[in-house]
Amino acid sequence: MSILVDQFMRHSGFMPHNGHGYIRTAPRNDIVTDTYSFVYHEAVYGDHTHDLMGFGVNAISSTVEHVLTNEQNRRGYIDAINAGTLPMHCSQHDRSLDYSRPIILRLPYHGVTEKALLHRDRMPADCLERLRKRVSEGLVEAARARPLIQSRRGLGPLSML
Repeated sequence: MSILVDQFMRHSGFMPHNGHGYIRTAPRNDIVTDTYSFVYHEAVYGDHTHDLMGFGVNAISSTVEHVLTNEQNRRGYIDAINAGTLPMHCSQHDRSLDYSRPIILRLPYHGVTEKALLHRDRMPADCLERLRKRVSEGLVEAARARPLIQSRRGLGPLSML
């Protein structure tokens, strides 16, 4: 069904722009367009220098080496706040994952990522190996005219990387 919707939207003059929505723009063969972005996308799908602070029920905050997830139940969240507690879960991850964000988040959602955002010496080896594999499969290529890495036929789910 999603393939049918995508074909209809493209035929109607729209292109996917972030993995979740469409924008009216000149049709291209790219999987997503990078002609549209806003501050939220730059933070969420950015690089290790971007932090995201979420507020409210089920909000997610992401900062260096940490992800904070707020209580997902509205009543539980309100009760906890009223009781003077912060209803959240904090998880920690290796810093190298923050350096992987341009590949595992930005590239699939924007279709491109700037080479300058890649700190290969700080990224996990398996992430770089998967990127090399996608390059050898023709799914990703280095743009010759611009300092970008771009998705050729789309990366699909993030788990493909």
